[in-house]
Amino acid sequence: KSFSAGFTMPVDSALRTLNVEWNRQYDRALELDKWGQMEEARQAYTKLASHIESKSSSAGSKTQRAYVAKLAVCLRMRSNVLRAGDSHGVTLENVSTIKQTLSKVFLEEVV
Repeated sequence: KSFSAGFTMPVDSALRTLNVEWNRQYDRALELDKWGQMEEARQAYTKLASHIESKSSSAGSKTQRAYVAKLAVCLRMRSNVLRAGDSHGVTLENVSTIKQTLSKVFLEEVV
């Protein structure tokens, strides 16, 4: 799925605040992961996934909530890969790419 460039959802301040906070936490987790700080990155991904799961049930449209829930699953999967020390599964490159979804999920309608 991709994001429509032609339709922008109105974003209320609560959603904007969530989006900013989640992006900040995501950037921190990615930075730790890139530097090879596996345990710290694992904890950061797990914390972000938990925060997303706890707040997303009342945030945005049904479609936006579904995307954010899937994002939380991906973060947990990356956390599990780091915990296991496994190179198979959700990679750093994958979570870097997925980050773009979080940046846009509350700003554009998903089609």
